[in-house]
Amino acid sequence: MQKLLILLRLAQYRKLLVRNRIEAYEISQELNKEPIPINIHDSINFSINAWNSVSQQTIVNCWKHAGILLISETDEIDEIEDQAFQDEMELQDLINKLPFDDPMDADEFLCIDDCLKSNEGLTDDEIVSMVKSNNNNEPEADPNEVPPVVISVTKALGYLDDLVLFFKHSSDVCINSNESNVLQKLRHQVLKSHINNSKQTTLDSFF
Repeated sequence: MQKLLILLRLAQYRKLLVRNRIEAYEISQELNKEPIPINIHDSINFSINAWNSVSQQTIVNCWKHAGILLISETDEIDEIEDQAFQDEMELQDLINKLPFDDPMDADEFLCIDDCLKSNEGLTDDEIVSMVKSNNNNEPEADPNEVPPVVISVTKALGYLDDLVLFFKHSSDVCINSNESNVLQKLRHQVLKSHINNSKQTTLDSFF
């Protein structure tokens, strides 16, 4: 039953991952650019949201079936298995939306990590070899590459003010309250830096 609970969480994680890749692919097609890759921060958020998506009642039912809690309903096991089947079907539907000619089966995707090594550590020689390989593969700096130009705090504040007004009054693009709060926090941080810079300039003028 512990394995089934892990599979339920894993199914939620895989669904979040595939939805993210579908969205990234659609955006890349609209903007004619490569999809934004997944990073560690995204994976951590997927894992947190996946566990949150597994209902408390499902976890209780798993504990009952494992003997940790007393079973009061005979249909609880069937309910857990039905949930697992439903999650697998939803995952398969999402996989089928990806731009692949031969999409992977949902059950195969859920167990894709089973073949990876999990208990064997690297030897010292393997670690040294990996480090040397990474050093040799480091790309050489392009002498013609132009370094990025960092705009001033004043310009950044102005751009953020424009964004706040844009999302506040735009009828074509909508953002939720969490996204709006993030934008306001960014503006607050830049404004705080602008105020501190102004104070420092005033103090320097006395010396």
